[in-house]
Amino acid sequence: HEADEGEAEAAGGLLQVHSGAAAWCHEDLLKREWAEPARAYLKTRGIDRKVAARWKIGYAPESWDALLKWALESGYRRAEIALSGLVKPRDEERPEGEVYDRFRGRAIVPICNDVGQVLALRRPPPWSPPPPAAQRFPPTRPPGLPPPPARAAARPRSLGHRIAAQPLCRVRLNL
Repeated sequence: HEADEGEAEAAGGLLQVHSGAAAWCHEDLLKREWAEPARAYLKTRGIDRKVAARWKIGYAPESWDALLKWALESGYRRAEIALSGLVKPRDEERPEGEVYDRFRGRAIVPICNDVGQVLALRRPPPWSPPPPAAQRFPPTRPPGLPPPPARAAARPRSLGHRIAAQPLCRVRLNL
């Protein structure tokens, strides 16, 4: 039972680290002047202040150690911070060595369970505007490509058409 209690305590600590980091990043997004580019970026994706507040979207500063410093100053242990995934080791072969913030200059989305506990933080995938229509649908085929195969005759789409198109057949009754 001691092992179970230790695991439960560790899990509770991770939930606290994630929850605190999510709240800190969310406050940064909404209130910090240096987060203005992030707010403008989110606006291009259709995420205004109201949506960001509802989903608790945050922003991690463009710094190698701001999140780490915040976590240490908030009383979290270095081992908890490393286990949480908020930081990454500079040298994968020496995980106990120096670390850096995993989330730097990125929007942060908390992943929550059904009771609202923050299980993890995620950064949304990078976004770029779609290419112009001319680039998506070139007007001609690239040179060297064979012509497309001839299209088969259109097939009926509804069940009624399919039944009508079938030849009449004899039904065999086994009595």
